[in-house]
Amino acid sequence: MNALLFRPCWEVATKYMAFWMRELEPKLKFMGVETVALDGADCVRANLETELNKKPTIAILGGHGRADLLAGDLNEVVLAACSNDQLLNGVHSILVSCQTGKQLGFSIISKGGAGYVGFNQDLVWIIGENEDPATEPWHVPLMEAIHAIALAYAAAVQRGDPSPAKAAAEAGIAKFDEEIAKWSYSGDPMAPEVVHWLIWDKFALVGLAEGEVVRAAPPVVPLLLAAAGAAAALWYFSRGEKGG
Repeated sequence: MNALLFRPCWEVATKYMAFWMRELEPKLKFMGVETVALDGADCVRANLETELNKKPTIAILGGHGRADLLAGDLNEVVLAACSNDQLLNGVHSILVSCQTGKQLGFSIISKGGAGYVGFNQDLVWIIGENEDPATEPWHVPLMEAIHAIALAYAAAVQRGDPSPAKAAAEAGIAKFDEEIAKWSYSGDPMAPEVVHWLIWDKFALVGLAEGEVVRAAPPVVPLLLAAAGAAAALWYFSRGEKGG
């Protein structure tokens, strides 16, 4: 099996994403996955379409995202719903970007994509003053979660798992939980903010395949509080109508 790595690196956020994916590549190779990479200025639509036409087993695509699109070098739109996402027909995809789980992921699956894992909200992490992912610790737990997703996806495909996107999303959720627990006991002064955004990213994670949607289960306490609040509001307004 082989993996396509798409690593734009033209400003601060994509610099971190590209770093994560460069760190991922030797781990994939250790598993026996052959890799092809597009880096920096090569991350343009024409090059991505050329590589997707070769039908990699897994496409791991970084960049800025919106609900319906993914952008590459200099923010060029390289993948868009109902434009060229049919190129992922038969391909497993991981989109390391903001928001594509809202629409683009579903569009990919509707065009015959083998599976999708990505995020349906903004992907958020802490960037240090030096903007140097090689020396800063605060983005590392998110990187580790993304690595867990990619490695679990590759392993599931290798063993013939019928639901590799589900396995990958579940592995990502488990890794987020592990990192949240670890950073909850950290003495780093940035730890509370790290934990806050890890929780945010965890609940933005979504895995899709034909007939499948995998997300982290919402926390019970906020649900109970919301239900109690709704019941109280209903009682209050019902009482008000009767009293009026």
